[in-house]
Amino acid sequence: MHDSHLFDGVDARQLAAALYLAADVTQDEGLQYIATFNSDDLDKATRLGFEPGPYIRQPHPRDERSTPAGSATSVSDQTCQAGLRP
Repeated sequence: MHDSHLFDGVDARQLAAALYLAADVTQDEGLQYIATFNSDDLDKATRLGFEPGPYIRQPHPRDERSTPAGSATSVSDQTCQAGLRP
């Protein structure tokens, strides 16, 4: 699992290559890879040919009643979650 900080400042070509590699490895090994991206970063990789459609999972934020010990979960509109496993 990686969040957008890992990819901060990474060239769009490198990001696209990393996503292709993650997609290939997870499919070959039967694994799941979860990464969160700012939507503009995902758009950069898409413009270079990476097709995220099969891997996008819409976030399902939980309210405070379903989170542990008073913690809250929120998902920004600017964040996409990609679980690389179609």
